[in-house]
Parts: sequence; structure tokens; C-alpha cells
Amino acid sequence: MMIMMMVVGLSGVEGRKMKMSDFSFTAPLYNFSFVENGRSIAKCDDLLRPGVPLLSECKSVEFRVIGGDTDSNGVSSKDRFESSSHRIGNFVFLKIEQRKGQQPLNRELKSHYNILVRAHCTKRDSSKLETITNVAIRVIDVNDQSPLPEEDIVEVSIDSQSPPFSLVKCLAASDADASINGEVVFSLAERNQEYTIEPLTGCVRTLRSPLRHNSTTLKVKIEDRASRLFYYDEKTKVEATTMEVKITVVDRRRDRLNVLVEKRGVNRGEEAREGMQIAAVIRVEEDRNDEREKEWMNMEVEDYSMWILLTRAGYEIPEKPKVVIRAGSDSSHDRNTTAEIIVDTIELHNITFEKSKYELYVREDLPIGRPIGRVEATVERREDKKLLKYRIEKTDESDLPFSIDEESGQIRVNSWLDYEMKTEYSFNVMVKLTGYGHQSMTSVSVHVEDSNDHSPTFPVKLGRLSSIPIPKDAKQGFLLVNVSTVDRDSGSNGRVLYRLISLPPSKGELPFRIDPELGNITLGRLSSNESSWIVGVIASDRGIPSRSSQLILAFHKNGTNPLKVPDIRVIGNTNENAPILLDEEESFEVDEDIEIGEPWYRIQVPENTPVGTVMMSVSATDEDGGENGRVRYELAEWNTIVDADGSLITVDEKSGEITLNGVLDREEAESHRLTIMAYDGGSPSRISFANLTIIVEDVNDNPPRCAHQVMKVSVSEEWPDGALVGCLAVHDEDSGGNGRLAYAMEMEKMETGERMNY
Repeated sequence: MMIMMMVVGLSGVEGRKMKMSDFSFTAPLYNFSFVENGRSIAKCDDLLRPGVPLLSECKSVEFRVIGGDTDSNGVSSKDRFESSSHRIGNFVFLKIEQRKGQQPLNRELKSHYNILVRAHCTKRDSSKLETITNVAIRVIDVNDQSPLPEEDIVEVSIDSQSPPFSLVKCLAASDADASINGEVVFSLAERNQEYTIEPLTGCVRTLRSPLRHNSTTLKVKIEDRASRLFYYDEKTKVEATTMEVKITVVDRRRDRLNVLVEKRGVNRGEEAREGMQIAAVIRVEEDRNDEREKEWMNMEVEDYSMWILLTRAGYEIPEKPKVVIRAGSDSSHDRNTTAEIIVDTIELHNITFEKSKYELYVREDLPIGRPIGRVEATVERREDKKLLKYRIEKTDESDLPFSIDEESGQIRVNSWLDYEMKTEYSFNVMVKLTGYGHQSMTSVSVHVEDSNDHSPTFPVKLGRLSSIPIPKDAKQGFLLVNVSTVDRDSGSNGRVLYRLISLPPSKGELPFRIDPELGNITLGRLSSNESSWIVGVIASDRGIPSRSSQLILAFHKNGTNPLKVPDIRVIGNTNENAPILLDEEESFEVDEDIEIGEPWYRIQVPENTPVGTVMMSVSATDEDGGENGRVRYELAEWNTIVDADGSLITVDEKSGEITLNGVLDREEAESHRLTIMAYDGGSPSRISFANLTIIVEDVNDNPPRCAHQVMKVSVSEEWPDGALVGCLAVHDEDSGGNGRLAYAMEMEKMETGERMNY
């Protein structure tokens, strides 16, 4: 109650004689903020004015920073910040500034500071009064860091027969900034007809099959989300980072056997007929387009009858290499011989993790598919790197919301996180060396950090209250009602501040006061001209961006007629935080509160589906109340698909049902890609998008068609059985089994009555 009395009573400081005990800060803790690399004077984030009231006995008041925390370099906050005073009337305001000569604040190095400030009052009789308060300083992020990829160049191979949308490689990058300044977005610098990349997950996928080009180098552009949204604002935008993905297409169907023949001369004389001679040495090897160095060995002569096979320094030794050695006499080919040696190689296949335990920190609002970290094992042999397979060991947690890429060890989110349900996950990751049985294990702890995903919630009983009577004998400071809320978030996201507004808006001052932190509404100075009031209570949390709720209350003087209370008493998170375009000098925040159930939809529909069929329904949720939470749907204008009779596909505005409004034809279009918009009824409206891909399934509605209705060939009478007579060119526009052709010949009797066998 002490804070409440200070808030209510400060307006009366001038009208009464203050006591010595009144010399104290208006709060035991203040919240100030600096903009990273920005201004040198801090801004107070609290509703209370920071400082001390000026007593009549005080000749002067000074502030001094007397303590603080230290950063990683051992520099104390006391040496980084200084305090100053600014007097207005009978109040001395506290100002926090950076000391001259200090380096600009860098949020990526330290985001919060704490200092201790002392107020010093020199009385007219030269005696002194002192009081102390704490100041929490927050460094607000600006977009000053570019995203950094884990690797500048990534090399990967893929089978040429891989189906469309096959995963090639998932890329990972990080940005040290916060919020949307640190959310990474991937794109291709140049459009490619064979590959695409998912913007949020960074996964490169194929678009067609078979792949035509043997090798492709993709230039991937990595940007943060703020630079994508506010590309026109040079103060917000940072330079994009690029990386290369080199893709080698391997055609495994072309693997073939090569026959290597080394011819020898043989003696045709009568003496040579009695024995056997070597006519040729034939070797068979499999051609896999390997470009390995073949000069890894060398032969040295030990004596006239002994040779030594040695490895060469600096050359890579193949696995279990095979060497064919020929020995013979220069004077006689009869003594030539060959030997095949398979060299035994001693392999070291040890694998270990770089860390015995990995600690990962993630926000609960990360999208599904976003990488959160990587575990990596080291191997003795470079070739073994490709044989590593990672997997998450089974745990007691059946709902583990993470998955791991078995080849790279990249850990990703595979279901939605909820800080309020669970704040930490622990599991083990096993890596195995395929073919050798070696394995290693490490533990991973994922700490879920709170995001501001809940609005303050008023108690249900407050929404049922009728007009609240004000007793006739009530004095200023009388407690009328407590409107404290519950916010399921933690930290600043769950810290709620309250304020009052007049409904409808009025220039006059309300005769009520509210404690900004406790939510106690007390009586102020009543006016004789009014007897009833309708008041709005706005509860806003301290999250970034902030979320708020509104409660409507009615008050009346006891013995007078109360006003009618509106039907809608409690309004959920209002559209106060909708995206708003401000002047270039101002900053703004984006809060996307409409969430479509899935980021994209993919359905398959037969091409003979009747017109009017409901193919699917989409749904969205909005936590706002009233019109702010009423969701409607429509197709984005830029990709509406039309046929001769109008729109081919429509979406119901209210239900979200997607209906076929025309005739599908797979032979004209195998798929249709749409963008669905979900928007609420707020002002301004807030919008979310989801992609819809409709795959048109083939039905057997097209007969095979020959390139020529009549085909004439000439057959020579000496042609043998099985000779090629001719080829028929036939095409069927259907796909799959419907377009796979089989041939048969219907024989006609010749004029002689004989049948010809073909």
C-alpha cells in the first residue's frame, strides 16, 4: 500500500508541509533503457516519475551512482554510467547517462545492467539526508548484426533420380540480434529451375526429376527478417550474407564394369606348343567416376630377386587397395607372370563428440523446422565423416518436440514449444559409424525461454459486476475495487501495468486513481457535476511486443442512478500492437497474433472431381476478443486461379471451406498453388498467410495416340528372325500406370490365306 499512497499523494506535495521521512525515492526500483549504439541519455520505462520530492528544508539535491554489477571484462557499471538531477517545481527528477569516454553499449555483449543510486539532500542548516534506490538498465536491440552461416561453402551430392521435393541439405545460420532482427530468412540469389529453398528452415529441395545438370552451384542469400520487412528503411536494414551450395548430381545407373586387357606376345614355334603361355592379362573393375589419386604406391628394388611395395608420402591411400604386379624377363616372354595383391589396411575408426554435454537455449515461439543447434562428432579418418549417423535415444518423454538430421547432427524443432508447460528437455544423442559398429553418446539439454504469447487475463467475476457504488462518506484514497490480472508468461512478459481511460474519451480528469502495479482502484477528487462514470482499465504487460487486455467498469455515487454497463465487459488482447508504419525516426514492433494451424497445406484431388466439391477446410485462431478475434478467409489476389467461367477455386469467408468451382484437367495443369489469407475484424486488420498446393491426380481419360495413323515399312526377304522392322511413336497424355503403354499386334490374313508371324 505504500507505493499506492505515494502515487496518489504526490499531487498533494505542494499543498502540505513535508516531513523528514518524506525524503525518499518514489520507488525502490526503476527501469531505464538505452538504445544500442544510440543516445547517451536513458529513457525511464516506468509510469512513476523517477526521483525524490524536494523538501522545504533542502537547499540542494544531488544523485550519485555508488555501485553496480560488472561485465565480462571486469568493468563495473558504476564506471560506465553516471546520474544527474533535473528540478521541476518541488520535484527532482533522476537522469541516467553514459559516462563520457565509454564505449557505446552493445546488446550482443551485455543486455542488462544494474546500478545503485544515492540521493543526497543538503539542508539549510548544513545537515544531510540520504536515500537509496536500484536502477535496472535494459539495452534495446538495433539491427546491427548480419546473419552468419555455419559454413560459407557446402558440398553435397544427390541421386539424379531423386523425386521432386527431395531434401538436398538443410542449411543453418545465426544472427546475434534479438526478436525479428535475429530471425534468419533464406532465399536463392538467382532463380533455379531444379532447386528451391525453404525460407524459414533453410532446407534445399529438388523441384523436378530426373535432375538434368551434373553440377550446380547455388548462391544462397541469408537475411534477417527485419531487413526483409523494412527494406526501404536504411536505418533498419543490414547487408545480407551469402553462401554457396555446390550440388553434384550422381547418376548411379551409369555404373558399369570396365574390362582392362593387357596383351602379351606368344611363341608360335613347335617347342612352345608343349606348354602354356600367357596371351593376355584381363582385369575387371567397376567404373564409378572416381578421381582418386592412383599414384599412392611405389616399387623399390631390395636385391635382384626382391622388391618392396611402399606407400608415397602425401597421397591418400584407398580402402583395401588392389595392386596388380607383373614380373618377367626382358629376354623371354615365356617367363612373364602377374600377381594380384590386395593390401591390408589398418583402420582407426574412433569417434568422439566435441562436448560431453550440449546446452541449447530456444524461444518457445520458434517455427517448426527451425534449427536450434548442432552436435558434432570427430573421427580419425576423413572418409568416416560420411558414415556417421546421428539419432536421438529413446527417452521417457514420448512427446519430445525435437528431431535430428541423421547426417549433419543438426537439431530442429518438430512441434510447437510451450514454456508454460515445460521449460527444459534433456535427452541423449547417439552417433554410430555405419559398417564398423563404433558409437559415441552425448547429452543435450534444451532450455525453453519464455515469449510473450499470453495476454493479461482479468478474473471472470469482474466481468459480471454491475455498476460499483461509491459510498457517500468515502474519502480520497478509499479502495473501490482491485482489478489485478493473471499473465501466464514470466519475467517482463508477465509483469503487468495498469492504467485508466475514460469511456467515451473525455478531456476532464477521472475522479479515480489506479496503482500501476497492484491494480487497486481508489477514489480521487469527486466532482459535484457528475454522478456516474464508465471507465476502461487497460492491463499491459512489459513484453516486447506488449500484449494487453481491457476491462470496462461502471461507477456511480450511492443513491444515484447507475449507467447501463456495456454487454462486452472484458476484451481480450486488443489490436493495440498491430503493425503500424511510423516516421523514419521512430521504431516499431510487429506482433503476428493470428496463427493458421499449419504453415502450408498440400492435398491431392482427382481431376474428375465434380464441381462444387469441398476439398478441405482451413482454420485459424485469434486470442483477441470481439471483432478483433473474429477471423475471416479469402484467397490472395495475386494468385487467384481462373478458368473460362471465373474462379476455379474459392474459399468460404466464414467457414474456411475450399471449394472446387470449375473443371480440373491434369494435362493442362498438374498442380495449383494458392495463398490463403486469414484476417481479423480489428482496425487495422491483422493478417496471416498459409500456402496451399493442390496436386491434380490423373485419371485414365485420354486414349493413346499414334504419331502416324498409317505406317509403311519395307522388309527385305533375307532379313533374319528378330530383325528390327520399325518403331511406332505413341503418346498417352495420362501419367503413371494410366500413361504406361503395352503393345500387341492383331494379325490379318493375307490374300493367300496365310498368316505372317511378327
